Amino acid sequence: MNVSTIGLTLLAFLATATAVSQADPGDGYAIITSRDTILGEHGCYSGCQADQDCPERQRCVGIPEIGQVCVALREGDDAPVGWSVCEAALDCDPAQICARKAAPTKIDAFVEHKRARGFEVHLVDETVWGGGTGDDGADNIRAWLQANYVELNLRYVLLIGDPRPTGDVPMRGSRPANNAYQDWAGNPVVLTDYYFAELDGNWDLDGDGHLAEYSVREAQIEEGSPASTHRDNLTDDMGPGGANREAEVAVGRIPFYGQVDELDHILQKTMDYENAPEDSIGWRRSALLAAEGQHRAFFGELIRAEVLLPNGYASYRVYDLEACWDEDLNDDVDCRSPIDGVPESLHCDPNQVEVGVNAIRPGFVSWLTHGSGRGAQAVMNQGNARSLPDDKPFFTFQASCYNGQPTTPLSSCTAAGHDDVRTRPRGGQAPQALEAQDERAGLRRHPGRRRRVAVRVRRSDTKERRRRRHPDGHGLRLLRAREREGRGPALAGYQRSRLK
Repeated sequence: MNVSTIGLTLLAFLATATAVSQADPGDGYAIITSRDTILGEHGCYSGCQADQDCPERQRCVGIPEIGQVCVALREGDDAPVGWSVCEAALDCDPAQICARKAAPTKIDAFVEHKRARGFEVHLVDETVWGGGTGDDGADNIRAWLQANYVELNLRYVLLIGDPRPTGDVPMRGSRPANNAYQDWAGNPVVLTDYYFAELDGNWDLDGDGHLAEYSVREAQIEEGSPASTHRDNLTDDMGPGGANREAEVAVGRIPFYGQVDELDHILQKTMDYENAPEDSIGWRRSALLAAEGQHRAFFGELIRAEVLLPNGYASYRVYDLEACWDEDLNDDVDCRSPIDGVPESLHCDPNQVEVGVNAIRPGFVSWLTHGSGRGAQAVMNQGNARSLPDDKPFFTFQASCYNGQPTTPLSSCTAAGHDDVRTRPRGGQAPQALEAQDERAGLRRHPGRRRRVAVRVRRSDTKERRRRRHPDGHGLRLLRAREREGRGPALAGYQRSRLK
């Protein structure tokens, strides 16, 4: 990822965050979902007269419009409300009653909201896109999009449903690391929604059943790597006609795990966000930047220098700089990245990030760290995400693995409830890759601790280490002096070189 790519992506985020534009005439907006999401989850229930008629851990309950049926209900719980009889028997046995649980109440309003903004909205359920679970279901979704996105002039696609392999609107499994040459690399199935955005490439170009494989040169392969297990077949899916990075439509997702109130809340919050009067959204012109480990602070500094400040955005920085910061000079004497001014926090952890969010109520949050489906290391966890204020949702650009992983019901994104906000996990970068970066940066893990603690491995020749930070042999203080004296964008050039 280079500077221009990050800059363009973040500018798109910020443009949307400050003012949500209307659609161009004829722009299509497809909502890919399922009847269980729209009408309420269906189930097959046995009739009963008393609890004794029901299986263990079920009770005989009278439900309006349904009658007496066996349901999993604890003693003292109220009977369900809002249920309805299915429009057909569906997959129930003749002796069973097909019933739908309460349905979301905001989907129709959301459709009308998008139409009011000028979109041609298409609400598409599995009777149209073909249905199915796992990779078969995902293939059916993509096939429908491929057949219709041009005719319907689709610009946006919103997936609403359960994204898990057993869910009703599944993500697609891929194997991008099947040809990984590093001996530390894993080869997991990577679930992705980008499969529904890039519609003109063959993701299994080599026909081996492993989608989105990156290319590899045999000379690079280390023993014990995924590629070393199939040296006789190192084909990939990235050649002409294969998977590519040029999306035909923009794709977002609202993961739905059956909690109707949560889905309604997300839809309503999205409508409120987009309908807010322009004179009430000045708070969105601010950002919080976080980076775990001092060698990642350059990420926040680049965003601040090249995107935020030129566009008039305020910023709040949470970096890991305690080990390299000179308290007497209040300056980054020994830090690996040049820091402009003094960050608001010199220690990065979820609590400091939460303090920053509450301090400035940012419209945009970005971080660089390790990640998982349940949190971002030293930046955000489920508990902190759930405690974030809900009245001013922010956009996020998450440069870390798996943070936006919809298949994890309690990921940091869904825990915060900041959905219909586009998240971008760090694609193609496994956690081991960041660990390798740590080693190269002189950072090591303390064994036996669950919480990662990275410590600086001091090198003996400090002057030589500083000299090597820039190809011209200049130290960071000299870089700043040159820039203050107007002798070229030395600091910006150094920062760019850190990202290439």
